[in-house]
Amino acid sequence: MWNQIFGSRTNCSNFTKYPLWYAHYDGKPSFDDWQASKFAGWEKPTIKQFAGSVKICQFDVDDSFF
Repeated sequence: MWNQIFGSRTNCSNFTKYPLWYAHYDGKPSFDDWQASKFAGWEKPTIKQFAGSVKICQFDVDDSFF
């Protein structure tokens, strides 16, 4: 997706100083799906959003793994 948005894997790599939070709704609370080649320069993620519309106290929330 990074390439589609920014045109190249190496474009906009100055954002790597910030933690990466990515979404992959696979229902798995892990970083097993992490592929550094899909993101411009990040070596590892900080948070993965793995599920959406999870009910907690009658509210729909997104579920994340840290």
